[in-house]
Amino acid sequence: MTISLAVIHASPAAIAPVREFFVAEAPEFQLTNLLDDGLLRMFAASDYLAAEHQLLALIALAVSTYKAEAVLITCSAVPRDSMQRIREAAAIPVIKIDEPMAEAAKAAGRRIGILYTFAPTLEPTTALLRSPDHELFPVFVDSGIMQAAEALAPKVDVIVLAQVSIAHHAQAIQQATGKPTLNSLAPALAALRETK
Repeated sequence: MTISLAVIHASPAAIAPVREFFVAEAPEFQLTNLLDDGLLRMFAASDYLAAEHQLLALIALAVSTYKAEAVLITCSAVPRDSMQRIREAAAIPVIKIDEPMAEAAKAAGRRIGILYTFAPTLEPTTALLRSPDHELFPVFVDSGIMQAAEALAPKVDVIVLAQVSIAHHAQAIQQATGKPTLNSLAPALAALRETK
């Protein structure tokens, strides 16, 4: 039985890694990709309310036009409180791609390294990972993700890749650093399967 999944993207770079992963690992999901790169400008301008309204409009479109049964939001810049309101307003399950990864990272170690490439991602990502039991080591990557990971590795127990657009580096970083390196794809899939 196929499940209609709407995947809402703020960056074109997120589409291919998500599609390739789901084709290989989760053929039961029929994906409809909805891209609105204007969301990136809203997050860069901290206009969270406008972004929240636009995400709800896209979810409504996904349900009415594409008969979506669940939604995956791939933009990691959506704040936690916005996600809570979106979930309450939506008629179907909505998962933000990095939330399950954050829970896995907190279980994997006390010192968590964060590699991120889009500045507005930092606060929502650290909000997911922050706790009295964890120490966070965020690093902004503007070039050379492998070099950034190798410099970060001695300080941390686990490394998180904050955006799905850099998810494909996880295996190489883990091999190079010897540290567990998490991307958002497999944990998000597990969470989606639990909604059904």
